[in-house]
Amino acid sequence: MSSITMYAQFTLFVVLVGCAPMQPTQQTMDATSPRVSIIGTFSPEEYQRIGVYFENSRNRLLHENDKRAIEDEFMCVIIEKGYILAARSDMETIKKEIDVQHSSLMEKTLARRGKALNVNAIFIISVTDCTQAPYTPPPPSIGAALENSVISSLSGEHRTSSKRTGQKLLSVNISARLLSAEQAQVVLLSSFTEKYVIDRDGIQVPLRHAASVVASGLPPRLRSN
Repeated sequence: MSSITMYAQFTLFVVLVGCAPMQPTQQTMDATSPRVSIIGTFSPEEYQRIGVYFENSRNRLLHENDKRAIEDEFMCVIIEKGYILAARSDMETIKKEIDVQHSSLMEKTLARRGKALNVNAIFIISVTDCTQAPYTPPPPSIGAALENSVISSLSGEHRTSSKRTGQKLLSVNISARLLSAEQAQVVLLSSFTEKYVIDRDGIQVPLRHAASVVASGLPPRLRSN
């Protein structure tokens, strides 16, 4: 192939890449923001100690270690935001009491028991969606196909695409509501929805990411100078 032909191909590739629409790629889990709603007036200084409570989920994909991983992300963010984390053992004691009561009394019991344990607020976590579906990679764009052709011509190598097998599309929705123990009512809502391309059954990393994003909706308690 002549140098003139290769130059023409390369020029056309640059033009097409600049005009071609971006294709969805595997979730990189970079900076994202949750959807946050503050109910009434929220003052971080009023909530020194915060507990974490995972609302019962019947999702068959979620195992106990996944739930624990989600709780861990919330706990890390609570500490990073300048709050004191309520002891996990205290929250487990409250959970045992709630498990033997009617679900409609959950928030009242959480508020009452939390207040008795000097917990100012409780993050109630809900996984409202965690489902898998087969993932079909999008077809390569014209620019990508031409890029392979140009690079192959310049390097003298034949490039073949290797399709990754066993990938799935994981849909995740995690929400959390912050319950004031003093007021016995929800003062903050935070949620996040995303789709992740995963390998086989590797759901814990996406769940951790989504949980961290939801927890980030908690306003910081420490003020910078």
